[in-house]
Amino acid sequence: MSKYISPEKSRKNPVSPARRTDRNSQRTRNAFVMAIIAAAVLLLVVSSRWTRPTDVAIRGEEDERDAALPSSASARAALSYVEAIQEEDFERVFQMSQWMQDRVKLLLLQNNSETAQREIEAFYRQEKEDFFAVDVGATLTEEGIADAQLLPPNAIVRVLDVQDGLLRPILDKGRPVNMVLLDVEYPPSATAPTAANETRIDTLQAAIYLTVDGKIIKASVRGNARVVPESVLYRNLTPSETRRARAETE
Repeated sequence: MSKYISPEKSRKNPVSPARRTDRNSQRTRNAFVMAIIAAAVLLLVVSSRWTRPTDVAIRGEEDERDAALPSSASARAALSYVEAIQEEDFERVFQMSQWMQDRVKLLLLQNNSETAQREIEAFYRQEKEDFFAVDVGATLTEEGIADAQLLPPNAIVRVLDVQDGLLRPILDKGRPVNMVLLDVEYPPSATAPTAANETRIDTLQAAIYLTVDGKIIKASVRGNARVVPESVLYRNLTPSETRRARAETE
């Protein structure tokens, strides 16, 4: 005989409306908490992506600091002069060289316009021929070396230092001058200068002095640039051989 069970007894643990409301509230709170956690995780991921370009920017700032020297007016003028020499652009060399421009001014003062023009043209032609003369020889001597021989095409030139407002009484009539120190490397493809014994130079440092308005000052008997003697390194020589090669040029 089957036992009758009433509908009221068949419902196990009936839930009251109040408890049902509490459960709905709990679900809402849980969903809200999960949404906050998801948002936090998303924010961390996005922020990590944002910080990566910042790292690149920092490295970029360091690179900019490393490249700060060539951005100075003095460095730009010196590198422009080097470029003109390597490209055999004598017009630019002529305009940038202080003593050549002083000579032009003197010719204009001493002569009428027609005569001055002829004198200037003759002076220009002669200096252009002398500046790139190949028969001078690419030998570094105590008096220096011609700029065209010091800075041949394919030579690798870097700015090492820039110093503005130096007092060098012998240069520019005692007025303050600017100095750009260059590192010059002669790869196998370049026609490198040599020592007196014809030993090939590998690297050296040369100082270019400029007026405050960017004109190149003549700082050596031969050439405008002044080579730093102790910086000269010779190809495939031992230190003692290098010292001996230096001594032969002094």
